[in-house]
Amino acid sequence: MTTITFDTLEFAEELKAAGIPDEQAKAQTRALSRALESKGLAAQYDVERVRRDMATKDDIAKLDKELAIIKWMLALVIVVTVIPALKSLFIP
Repeated sequence: MTTITFDTLEFAEELKAAGIPDEQAKAQTRALSRALESKGLAAQYDVERVRRDMATKDDIAKLDKELAIIKWMLALVIVVTVIPALKSLFIP
């Protein structure tokens, strides 16, 4: 996660200049500072990185085709292996 820079002094001074009492401005500044430091925030860079790493519909379609081929190959191997074994059990 990317760190977000936040000037608490400037924020508190702006609140005071807007008519917010000193103690309330300090409390709001502390609360906002804690919220910005929390683990749940993501910067634009983080969002873009995740978006870049996500699989697209084309990627998923390609994997589906490959899995279908693997399933058919496995079925063929099972048939080629199991039928002669069953044949030898039931036909003397």
